[in-house]
Amino acid sequence: MTGLGETSRNAGAIVKRSLMIAGHATSISLEAPFWEALKALARERGVSVAMLTAETDRSREGANLSSALRVLVLHALQDKLALQAIGRKAQENEAQEIEARSDTALSLIH
Repeated sequence: MTGLGETSRNAGAIVKRSLMIAGHATSISLEAPFWEALKALARERGVSVAMLTAETDRSREGANLSSALRVLVLHALQDKLALQAIGRKAQENEAQEIEARSDTALSLIH
C-alpha cells in the first residue's frame, strides 16, 4: 500500500472490482490506495470488503457508492489520527504530572 506522503505512478489509477451486495453483482471503481485502505479497514472491523461495502451502501445518503466508500476511508483515518492525538496528549499530561510530583518530592528533601 502506498503510504501517506508517498507517490506512485499508478496511485491514481482507477481499479474496478465487482462485489456481491444484497444478492446483486455491483461494480465499484476506486483508486488503488482506497482499495487497500478499504481492505485494511474491513480487516480491522473483522468483516469482508463486501460486507463493509454493503453496510456503507445501506447507510449512504445520496452519494454514489464509490464516493461513499472514499468518505468512509477518510473518516476512519481521521478517527485514527484523533485517537493518536488524544493518546499523545494524555502521555504529555502524565509526564507533566510525574515531573511535578518529582519536583515536589525533591523540594521536601532539601
